[in-house]
Amino acid sequence: MQSHFKQAHFLLSDHEFVDQFENLQLNPAYFTHLAHMRLAWLYIKDFGVERASFALCDRIKNFDRKFGSGNKFNKTVTIAFAHLINERQQLGVYRNFESFIEANESLIGNYKELICKHYSFDPFTSEKAKQEYLLPDKIPFFTIEVN
Repeated sequence: MQSHFKQAHFLLSDHEFVDQFENLQLNPAYFTHLAHMRLAWLYIKDFGVERASFALCDRIKNFDRKFGSGNKFNKTVTIAFAHLINERQQLGVYRNFESFIEANESLIGNYKELICKHYSFDPFTSEKAKQEYLLPDKIPFFTIEVN
């Protein structure tokens, strides 16, 4: 587990990480799957899952346009993953992202399987799912907004 915390984005404080990402100054090599999770976790903690989902979609799409091919973004997967992270956040008390990951390591390696359990189709390959958020048609996500 400790090897996860050797990723370069952990050299940045939460504030520096978010600021560099939002201002399109984060080294694209730093934006790993775990960095995606960290960003979602921070946004959800600060804004709640609904506002965080909107912000994640907007900002990840901008990041992909600048540093990627501009067509990697998947709206359904981004929002579904935010809901998975939110569900796990609601089930525990975590002092920081590292403690969240230690308790929820399945979100690192099994995230595709965890998301696909909610859909009768593969949201990772669906062109429609890339463009618009498709609600889960098998198992709904639960959403608890904490004030």
